[in-house]
Amino acid sequence: MHSSGTSETICVMIKAIGNIGKAAMHKTSSLRGTLAFAARVFLNPFDRRTYNSASRMVFIHQFYFTSVQILPLFLFVAVIFGSLINGMAFQVVKNLGLTDYLGRLLMGFVVTELSPFVTVLLIALRSSSAIDDPLSRLIASGLAVRHGLETEVILRTAVETASRNGWKRALLAWLERLKSFHEAAKDVEKTSAIRSRINLILSI
Repeated sequence: MHSSGTSETICVMIKAIGNIGKAAMHKTSSLRGTLAFAARVFLNPFDRRTYNSASRMVFIHQFYFTSVQILPLFLFVAVIFGSLINGMAFQVVKNLGLTDYLGRLLMGFVVTELSPFVTVLLIALRSSSAIDDPLSRLIASGLAVRHGLETEVILRTAVETASRNGWKRALLAWLERLKSFHEAAKDVEKTSAIRSRINLILSI
């Protein structure tokens, strides 16, 4: 009896140690993958192959979307917002009897503090909305795959983008890529599900 209880205790301890080891290996693997991804992202700007026609197109598209198209809105907001702020500041300065310092106060507050803040805010909002552009998403996903930064999240994002916009050829291409990714990872269940989806799309 005593021997049986001891062996059971040893088995439980071995199983617990094994579970701890698996959890530690999983965490270490995730951290290693994250660090490897961060290193590749940092080094890619120094790789001449990064600056191909696709990346140039993304850059030009992003620059135009963020800087050029926003100009009418920016000018409108600047005029309205600037007029309101200047009017309020003028009233406050006038009530305090500091009209001699009006120019200095407006220059110090509006020009050097508020204007840069509004500019950065508008550009940040515009840049974040550019992420939702479907063509930019697909191009960025393609560049990530081309440079070895392929992950399930990137592939699924490309699949969802192509599916949402009704781009059948792009959808099939990304589904094939995602299927190959799961086949390499030996994930039979996900591979089978994607294969079924591809067959369904081809039958339509």
